[in-house]
Amino acid sequence: MDERGFYEWLELFTEEVRYWMAGRRNRYPKSSKAIAMADPDRYVVEDSTEDVELAILDENKHTLSARVARLDTGMAWAEDPPSRTRHLLANIEVEPADAESELAVHSNFIVYRSRSETEQGFLCRCKTGCAAAD
Repeated sequence: MDERGFYEWLELFTEEVRYWMAGRRNRYPKSSKAIAMADPDRYVVEDSTEDVELAILDENKHTLSARVARLDTGMAWAEDPPSRTRHLLANIEVEPADAESELAVHSNFIVYRSRSETEQGFLCRCKTGCAAAD
């Protein structure tokens, strides 16, 4: 990706890929009595995001291909000049998925992006509460 080999990156995915990055929201454990009076529906037992919730990314092979093709048009102004990125990937968890030939992979990550002289931002996903930020 850093060498902008986007078409090669696309070839790594099957046609059935779901490239999904969950959004985050505050979740309160049942033991949090302070929130009970204000908003009792915000209690959760599990901290993980449900896949029906709003996501930062929810892509398939077709939409990923369209994003890559757009970069080739010369009209992707948000990437002119191209961004510089640094990545930190940690807490990688791999488990069997529903189908025997598939895996479910979860991770925490931080991406630092800078562009031009002063544009910069962070995008992160951590089980303990990071969120997207600029």
